[in-house]
Amino acid sequence: MKLRLLALLMGVAVSGQVLAATALEKLQQQAEQGDAEAQCQLGLAYAKGEVGKPDMKQAETWLQKAVDQKATCGYLILGAFYGEVQHDYKKSRPLLEKAAAQNSAPAMIQLAHIYEYGQGMDKDYKTATQWYAKAAKLGSEDGEYNLALSYYYGKGVAKDEKKANQMMDGLCKKGADRACEFLKD
Repeated sequence: MKLRLLALLMGVAVSGQVLAATALEKLQQQAEQGDAEAQCQLGLAYAKGEVGKPDMKQAETWLQKAVDQKATCGYLILGAFYGEVQHDYKKSRPLLEKAAAQNSAPAMIQLAHIYEYGQGMDKDYKTATQWYAKAAKLGSEDGEYNLALSYYYGKGVAKDEKKANQMMDGLCKKGADRACEFLKD
């Protein structure tokens, strides 16, 4: 489900539980006082239906307030919302670029996917690979894994199976199961 992606981008597990009234009141109060992180959490809670039924309009409103404060979480979640839920990549990409400029590896991964899969544009493997590399430099396992795949298949970079396998081996040694599976095949 696309809301699960939004939640994972924030590092929040999707529980499906409604927020306790006191927790919601506190979160609402913090958000109304201009706490950008609380605005992101409240927007996500509305999107996930933790404040009753999912309310995407309220979610968008609170996330936009965080964006107005130039909060990375606002750029990231609202950018993912526009891309993954509304499929409006013209709105999504600039927000994700702003989050990426603030060193958000998840935003870099989202941008790489937009370029790799040609979401709202022509496919651009070179730019996708550049975003994967930037995320990998920040320590993103997803970035490193996808960069290794780029080398393996020669997407956006010269094909280099040896380098790809070395990268996958390093990831596997760090406990990345999908890299271990890749090496088995």
